Amino acid sequence: MTVHVVADSRTGVLAALAKACREPGGVSHWHAAPRCARIASGDAIVVDLVDLPRGVRCLEVAPLADRAAVFVLSGEGAVDAGWLALIADGAAHLVQCDDGSRRDGYGVVTSALAAFLGGPAPDDLARCVMGCEPAFNGLGDLVAAVCRDPVRIRIPTDLARAAGIDLDIVKRLCQARGYQRVEHFLCAVRLAIHDCLMARFGLHSCAAWTRVGVTDRSNFRRQLARAESGSRSAFDWKRVGIASLAVILAASLCAGCGSGGREAGAEATRDSSSADGRADSTLALPVVGALVRRGDLVLSVRATGAVRAERLVTLKVETQGTVSEVLVRPGQRVDSGQALVRLDPRPLDLAVREAEGARLDRERATGRILRTLPGRR
Repeated sequence: MTVHVVADSRTGVLAALAKACREPGGVSHWHAAPRCARIASGDAIVVDLVDLPRGVRCLEVAPLADRAAVFVLSGEGAVDAGWLALIADGAAHLVQCDDGSRRDGYGVVTSALAAFLGGPAPDDLARCVMGCEPAFNGLGDLVAAVCRDPVRIRIPTDLARAAGIDLDIVKRLCQARGYQRVEHFLCAVRLAIHDCLMARFGLHSCAAWTRVGVTDRSNFRRQLARAESGSRSAFDWKRVGIASLAVILAASLCAGCGSGGREAGAEATRDSSSADGRADSTLALPVVGALVRRGDLVLSVRATGAVRAERLVTLKVETQGTVSEVLVRPGQRVDSGQALVRLDPRPLDLAVREAEGARLDRERATGRILRTLPGRR
């Protein structure tokens, strides 16, 4: 089977599918509508509307739908009416790929092609997972929602929206089954789906990871460790995920190996695939090598907090007045007895003068009274 990509550039979806294709020559690039003679029965055609070459029209692609599966890859903008009519007639499949999905490696496209190449329907997959995993009893609606669209369900709100259940109810259902967080439940479902696709439906491990929406395995490994630590009793992580963990760890170890390690890893993957008798699939996420460099890992963390001093002292003054000068700055260290502020002295001086004048008036009045007394002349 060949995947024919209609796009203006060789980057983007063409590069992503070229990396995911296990067979040499499995992806063909077209700057125009593919010629019918080059399309074999069972091929797939991916038309990227965001990077559509000039002159390519839906009327040129529509006749090819009789021989190949047509996938129309849209972006965040509006889709032309001609392509919508082709999709409405069932001649093409719409794959919505926003900017975030494009930056993440076009996982929705590889997932759609993986589902086309092999694997069960979402409802069949959900029944298989529920039948194999008693830990999901009572959570059938949530499991079915993940099986229907695992690529798009990333956070609890996505799960609640897909299942048509209020988010608070989703949290209570998961906590009742021992999952401390909804994210832990999502990890368990992805792990169970991956193993079910491999063991029951014969998908290659890489295709199974793509089908469940795991494009960054190192990140998923970290999520899995947190889920196992936080919800250890809710799910049999070791029993179900042993094959999945082996694949994840192998991919991580091979990333630091040289060419010999990559060749050995590829040979082991081929041997395990042939030994298990799994169905052939042309889409897979490859294990690639990377150069290890020693350096500093700089991570930035944004948080909201409050800064408080080690000691707090409440200031009280014995008189009222207007502050004329502040002698210290915020955060400056001060000593006991140190002046902090100065008050305006003019009101105080005026009060002192008024008090002194009143005292003199009282003394004069007292003297006059004493002089009027008998014998005081």
